[in-house]
Amino acid sequence: MPNNAQDLNVSITHSRVETFVTAGKPNTAALQAGGKGLELVPLTHPNDLYAGESANFRFVVNGKPAADLEVSVIPGGIRYRDQLNEIRLKTDQDGKFSVKWPTPGMYYISARAGDARMEKDNDKGSVGTFAKPLHRMSYAATVEVLKP
Repeated sequence: MPNNAQDLNVSITHSRVETFVTAGKPNTAALQAGGKGLELVPLTHPNDLYAGESANFRFVVNGKPAADLEVSVIPGGIRYRDQLNEIRLKTDQDGKFSVKWPTPGMYYISARAGDARMEKDNDKGSVGTFAKPLHRMSYAATVEVLKP
């Protein structure tokens, strides 16, 4: 950026899109948080999602619980549906939330977090001394819920 730049609006965006796939015997090695940005940590293994049952998850930001985060869960197959049938949830103080799956099928899970949840020290120097960057984070995942 030029040294004489003024009134800059700088945004740094962290986006994560995940689809859970298991080959062989399920384990939890790949389900651990990496510690950067907005991440979903399945407390119930993605292979163990069944209609009529509840599953537990945790959202973290930079490895720390994402409290009071709004979460959207939408069943697949919306093309010929008049209603999204969205399930709106909110994380607790530990970043945890629970979903009771109404029917089997594919589900889209999403959440967004903003500036107050990001540690700005992670990006120190990336925008010089001109402006504090606005941090935006988004998360999206697809999971499959099985018939019991």
